[in-house]
Amino acid sequence: MDKVLEVVEGFHPDLKDDDSVDRLNSRWTVIILMIFCVVVAGETYVGTPIKCWAPQHFTDSHEKYMNNFCWVKNTYYYPMQTDLPLISEGDEGKHFIPYYQWIPFILLIQAVLFYFPSVIWRSFNQSAGIDADNILKAAFDLEKVIEQDIRENSLGVIVQLMHRYLISRSKNRKVFFICSRRYGCYLLVLYLFSKLLYLTNVTIQFLSLSYILGTSYGIYGIRAIYEFRSLTTPSNPTFPRVTMCDFRTRRLGNVHRYTVQCCLPINMYNEKVYVFLWFWFLFVALLTTLNLLLWIVRSLWYGGKVNYIFNHLSKDDRESLENTGNSKRLQKFVTRYLRSDGVFLIRLINHNMSKRTTDEITSMLFNLWTQEFNDTIINGNSMFGEDQPDNQLFDDEPVNL
Repeated sequence: MDKVLEVVEGFHPDLKDDDSVDRLNSRWTVIILMIFCVVVAGETYVGTPIKCWAPQHFTDSHEKYMNNFCWVKNTYYYPMQTDLPLISEGDEGKHFIPYYQWIPFILLIQAVLFYFPSVIWRSFNQSAGIDADNILKAAFDLEKVIEQDIRENSLGVIVQLMHRYLISRSKNRKVFFICSRRYGCYLLVLYLFSKLLYLTNVTIQFLSLSYILGTSYGIYGIRAIYEFRSLTTPSNPTFPRVTMCDFRTRRLGNVHRYTVQCCLPINMYNEKVYVFLWFWFLFVALLTTLNLLLWIVRSLWYGGKVNYIFNHLSKDDRESLENTGNSKRLQKFVTRYLRSDGVFLIRLINHNMSKRTTDEITSMLFNLWTQEFNDTIINGNSMFGEDQPDNQLFDDEPVNL
């Protein structure tokens, strides 16, 4: 299982650069699909996926040929209480089952599609000029540090990385021509886009299975519950366990036609797998929808962002702001310095780390911004030399630390 986790997490099992709903899509759903893929593939290619009822005169080689032929040709479902049509009547009324051989590959493709949005997020956030993966990884490592001096040094590195990104406006990388680094929302829009990909993926997969499986997959799970409660085990036309197979053999120039009854034990697994996936996809889709809406509200609610940052300042900083009544300083810190990307990074850190770590990073950023502001206003100098900060990040009067 550890090996599977390493593959799913891109060989970084401790990486936490997203939230729990993202990991529900890109990690846990992928693991579930991969486990199902291995189980079904094992039964398909190692076990006996099909066993047909051979005529009495068939030899072992005939029977082996018949089983292999019916497996690759596709069998068809016909209700037991209905008379079979003659072979000469063609395929009318026959419900062919063309997908059971491909279930392991379908599950594998589904797993890849669930992982794809995380690849988009992790690949493109580096083009913002800051690697959110490294920021979150450094914050995660910081959680394990006990020595105060080492902890302060590590905090300083994280804060300096974030500070350099927040004050730099030299690049203008757009996301769908909507937002950019210059406007401080590149990371946020990219992250929301990855969440939209998660939602689109699970929705399309849920609906497309109706076409792939040739059934009304939208009610598949509901029908399964009804059958379970009624204590009946009707033949499932989606994953039938008993099917029919037509084939011909040539002997001494004569063509012999056969219709045999086949048992598909593999469909016992397939049926249970997709009943579970029906409920799991529905659960993931609902959570992803609510989570996306929550992040959109968070990103648009100005008062919520200011209050969130205030609650993650140190006690001394909060008391200083309350005693001086200087709410504009906090507002400018949020709107002109942190902006949407800064608040987003702090939210992501808080989601994956302890409140202590989040508070320390937020307070150090606040004090560093105040110090940079005073140095810029009083001396006209920037602590970053060529990376001169935009004066719009600051007020026009120095403030007390």
